[in-house]
Amino acid sequence: MNIYFINLDASTERRASIETNLGELAGPEHRIHRVPAYDSAFVEKRGILGSLRPNEKACYLSHMKAIELSLDDPGPSLILEDDAIFGTNSASLLTRLSAELEEKDIVFTDLCIPTASWMMRLFQLRRSLKDQVSVYDTRQIDFAGATAYTLNARSKLKLLEILKSIESLDTAYDLVLKNLVLHGTLTSGFVFPFITSISPLSSCSQIQPASEKLSPLVWDAFRRLAFLRAESRRRPAANPTPSFPDHFRLKLTFKQTASSVEQKVARANALYAASKYAEALEEIATLPASQRSEIALLGLAGTCHFNLGELDLAERRWSQILTKNRDCVATLGNLGVLYRDKGQPQQSIRRFERVVQLAPDALPAYLDLTRLFRAQRQMPEAESYARRAIALHPSSDVAFAALASILLDLQRFPEAEAAYRTALELNPGHVHHAASLGLLLLSVDRWEEGLPLWETRHEAFLSGPHAPKPQVTFPQWHGEPLIGKSVLIWPEQGFGDQIQLARYVRRLRERGASRITLVGEAALVPLFASIEEADVAMTRDMYYASGSPDHDFWTCAFSIPLNLGERPGTIPAQIPYLRSTDELREKWRPLLGGTSKKVGLAWRGSRTNTQDATRSLPSLRMLDPLWSVNGVTFVSLQKECTESDIAREIGDKPILSLGDKVSSFADTAAIVSQLDLVIAVDTAVAHLSAALGTKTWVLLPNVGVDWRWRHGVSDCLWYPGVLRLFRQPVHAMQWTDTVADVAEALAEFVASH
Repeated sequence: MNIYFINLDASTERRASIETNLGELAGPEHRIHRVPAYDSAFVEKRGILGSLRPNEKACYLSHMKAIELSLDDPGPSLILEDDAIFGTNSASLLTRLSAELEEKDIVFTDLCIPTASWMMRLFQLRRSLKDQVSVYDTRQIDFAGATAYTLNARSKLKLLEILKSIESLDTAYDLVLKNLVLHGTLTSGFVFPFITSISPLSSCSQIQPASEKLSPLVWDAFRRLAFLRAESRRRPAANPTPSFPDHFRLKLTFKQTASSVEQKVARANALYAASKYAEALEEIATLPASQRSEIALLGLAGTCHFNLGELDLAERRWSQILTKNRDCVATLGNLGVLYRDKGQPQQSIRRFERVVQLAPDALPAYLDLTRLFRAQRQMPEAESYARRAIALHPSSDVAFAALASILLDLQRFPEAEAAYRTALELNPGHVHHAASLGLLLLSVDRWEEGLPLWETRHEAFLSGPHAPKPQVTFPQWHGEPLIGKSVLIWPEQGFGDQIQLARYVRRLRERGASRITLVGEAALVPLFASIEEADVAMTRDMYYASGSPDHDFWTCAFSIPLNLGERPGTIPAQIPYLRSTDELREKWRPLLGGTSKKVGLAWRGSRTNTQDATRSLPSLRMLDPLWSVNGVTFVSLQKECTESDIAREIGDKPILSLGDKVSSFADTAAIVSQLDLVIAVDTAVAHLSAALGTKTWVLLPNVGVDWRWRHGVSDCLWYPGVLRLFRQPVHAMQWTDTVADVAEALAEFVASH
């Protein structure tokens, strides 16, 4: 087994200690590698985002580096921080337990246990086991983190991809591991008794430096007492199994200090570190009022409330700090984030502007101001703060990427491309920058370079529920001949994306595919059943429940254009490629009677979409000018928007509310197929309408425009002759002019039809 220990260049004493320890005890079957750790200066120079302290970010990145170095190992690898130590039996036990280490994604060789009750329970187990070592389920105990763990060959890349996908480092590395274990993302165990422990050179807890005075007495003492020790061949341990007095002394320590203020503060910090925010607040509440009003505890309480979603209480605690120290930079930054999340951008801007006055090199504050002004459509201010961030931190790839997004909104494409390329030069491995550059190139019709870059989406901001790869054993399709082959098309991203890409079922059939399985979201499957070229349409759960039947290839939907070598002029655009059923059309027909033109409206997208604030209309009231056109019956296609909701927005203006009555996209398709026109923002309804061949008009914002709509054109290559684009002027703050253009076009449409 390869052993990787993480060590700062400056920590020569620790390096010598662990190299001596491992050199004596690891044995020839285990190869030892030093991983040079990142430090706070590196983090600050690179402008790594997130609320963690610089040393915590450095720890996070150092563990990622160790995992990357271990990727080529064929079996499990052991990763240590340099304050971990081996005992005389550690190496042989690692070998003996290799089958169990290979079975689980991650196995901790020692753990930090934050609560006295669990320490005592494990001590009882330790006494009964003596020297019998086994691997136990980590989810059955309360733990906070560790300095040593093994990763099996399968889990290394899996964990690395998860860690890389976290763009803002707000959770300490050991707590990230804990959350992945508790949520079942990683299968996990811990070796007990522990076969690694903590070095005498470690002077404080790795979990929470604030508890430095207490941790050597309690947490580190536990890890040493629960260690299957005999620390050196030259100095064998006199008592390899903890005796009852060891237990008694630790229990007595807790009993004697349980009521002390210091103990309570330490416990509150430990509970916070273990993500037990409500319990941390309960512990703080037991402190004397004078103690609770100290800045450190007000800050801790505010952060706990914030993490629990109790924003008003968090605001109250943090505001109390400002009454004591109005220039507390950390608190001003916290309030900036809080007001941003509460939808109070001006309050947020005020706090962040104060931060940069007090701390002129505070890169995160400049980036937050950049994003806030961009969201407010105040592009000159946004660009100014992005450029100030670059001037202060010229090696910050994130600052260049922030500038690039603004330049893209301003349609200054060569400058935006240059900024993204600079970000990638500064941080070549940053997949988010690569994906963003890919989207820019796609939006200006440079697909040959853009599509390969867009493949990084599976490692970047789309990782998660919208873009997981299927858990299958057969190969991914990379453009191989399909004659006589079966293909599984796997869904990704949102409803609209899946509707847009469903056209490629026909193209793959034309390439000779003998069997095609189209997987989609449950609300789309009844609609996808209308695609004749798909042999079967099903959900992910249905596919796995059916035993994950083998195919010759699988492919993600958005990878098909790349593997077909598509260019803007070759997009399959045979419209319609979706159809509604006769049965459902008959179901909705009685509600759509009359001779007037029927126009469907969808003015809001999914609130979970990160671009929803810019792409959706603030209210149906924005479309008031459309009611000035005579001879039109408007139909609401807005799902989950009731008649009373609509009445609150537009009063008694006539509109037929059907969106809240549909159960799937098949119902929506049956309605839309009987309309003369659909007017929508950039949402799934627009894709559905156009794919059915119904005339569709889409209102586009002037920021965050999706690449598929390109720039500066009113037509759409994906839905030629069917879909028309109405764009918000570049510097517009409102939708007024865009809606006026739509109303004028609607009058012409009614008159000419």
